[in-house]
This record gives sequence, C-alpha cells and structure tokens, in this order.
Amino acid sequence: QTVQEDKTLVYEDWQENILPLLESEPSKLNPTFFGVEQYFAAKSLISSRSFEIDDYHGFGMVPLADL
Repeated sequence: QTVQEDKTLVYEDWQENILPLLESEPSKLNPTFFGVEQYFAAKSLISSRSFEIDDYHGFGMVPLADL
C-alpha cells in the first residue's frame, strides 16, 4: 500500500512539473525520455543516493558517500 501511495505521489509530481513542459509549444523535448516511468526511475535513483547534509542545505547528492 505504501509503494502504491508513493507511486501516486510521484505521478502527481510528474503531472504537475514535467507534463506541462512536454505540452508547451514549441517543445523540443522527446516525450519518450520524459514519460512517467522514466521520471519514476530517475527519482528513485536520486532519492536512494541522497543524504541529509544539514538543516540549512537539506538533502543533496554527496559523491562517493554511498561507498
């Protein structure tokens, strides 16, 4: 159930932030590379490798920290 809720939130995020870019004219983005499944894969990859830096900076990518 939690995974389904997360997928729903990611889909809503994609609809709000990416879909308008794809529908804007003239759009030079290839929709094949910006679909909801590609967005979900990219978001999962980034979130699994991000770390909380501190209260000021929030979360970020830290090279080599996941080793």
